[in-house]
Amino acid sequence: MQKAFPACKSLGNLNYEKLWGFLDADFASEVHYCEKCYRVFPNNPDVDTCRECGGPRYKAGNTINRAKQACASFVYANVERQLKNLLQSPGIWDDIKRNKSQILERHVDTPHLITDITDGRIYRELLSEGGFLYHNCNITVLMNTDGLSLYSSSKVQLWPVFFAINELSPSLRFARENIILASIWQGKGKPPMQQYLGSLCSVFNNLYDAGIVVELDNKETSVKVKVICGTYDLPAKAAVLNMTQYNGSESCIACEDPGKVVKQGKGHCRNFPFRENNDKYPERNQDNVSLCMLNSTPNSRIKGFRGESALLKLKDFTIVSGSPSDYMHGTLLGVVKCLMNKWFSATESKSNYFVGNHLKIISKRMNSIQPPQCMKRLPRDLEQNYTHFKATELQAWLLYYALPCLCGILPEIYLHHFALLSEGIYMLLSDHITNENLRRAEGILSKFFQDFCDLYPQGNCGLNVHNIGFHYVDYVQLLGPLWA
Repeated sequence: MQKAFPACKSLGNLNYEKLWGFLDADFASEVHYCEKCYRVFPNNPDVDTCRECGGPRYKAGNTINRAKQACASFVYANVERQLKNLLQSPGIWDDIKRNKSQILERHVDTPHLITDITDGRIYRELLSEGGFLYHNCNITVLMNTDGLSLYSSSKVQLWPVFFAINELSPSLRFARENIILASIWQGKGKPPMQQYLGSLCSVFNNLYDAGIVVELDNKETSVKVKVICGTYDLPAKAAVLNMTQYNGSESCIACEDPGKVVKQGKGHCRNFPFRENNDKYPERNQDNVSLCMLNSTPNSRIKGFRGESALLKLKDFTIVSGSPSDYMHGTLLGVVKCLMNKWFSATESKSNYFVGNHLKIISKRMNSIQPPQCMKRLPRDLEQNYTHFKATELQAWLLYYALPCLCGILPEIYLHHFALLSEGIYMLLSDHITNENLRRAEGILSKFFQDFCDLYPQGNCGLNVHNIGFHYVDYVQLLGPLWA
């Protein structure tokens, strides 16, 4: 099992002024936009009011030793320069060539085996004759963005956008020094995502069409770049795709299921019920998504869309297949954490699945386990820490610790139900996934979804459970194992 795509929490120890120092004038550019209507200002610095709404471009007074400081802006890094530097770094191009050769051999020898994103259906189509990757020097990238608080006591956030090269072997692909930092936004809440990503899409359209010329193997080589997918948690995905939030109607990017509103506590929430095949809603595709985006507005939504997404302008990019469900936030920090709270929280003490009164025994069992060195975190005391578990700890709990620690304590029907999730996710995280694995995973995760609706209160069966039960296997077929 490989390392998951790194979240942007890796920038958590950097403050914005240090980032300004890193992104110098030769390496980055600042784009100003209007705080009121989000329209991007022209490059001319003398234009100091928005032509659309009259909003100011600059803050009053002299701040941070600058004559004029923009009210709102993005910072875009020089992606082409980063790519050139990375491809010319010692060992990087050799690793890409070696990995590409192994990919081609694997596709011939084991055509149905999925070991990485490069074995998914999307990548295989790009390798076919006439496809983008038929030219041996072209590469693909994976995009990621998320928000992180600049300070623990502040609402100010950073939203960086990262890219990783898929042709690198996993150990190099997800190494921090090989991740491309494309842009940063700072502010309260979320950035105006369509304007923020719009300029990045233009950069990658140019990389797709013209590429960059890099000196590789002692000769000038033209390298073109294509974005094949992006991973985001549910709130970020809604912002990127310009969709209704995960608790809204038709919030799934893979299908048109509207869900239904059910009571939860003193309020209401959106539930996604299990549906048999003849009762499922239609799956989305690029054509109907484009049509909905182009004809919808924030005040007149169509099938969950609030308007056009910037990704619609990204060349040769399919929004549905290119927006997979996020395993880390959806499964680990979503469903697994939810189930732990159900089992252990005192607020659930009257429920059949509550075992919080046995937490000491469960914790003692887990602490007695001696994990191998490949597991980076040792077990922590459950009583004190289960509400603060990191994603890697939740993954270890899901795959290895939970079943032996809960055996004989959690009622058997709930234990067997959790085992479905554990086995299904384990298979989809593997780096050797066969068609038989996919069929089995599809069956047991569908069963997990179906039984979840019967075993737990309706309000807990949200979009994350829906994605696990209905869409995870499809995305693994398209884009490789969940870790990739």
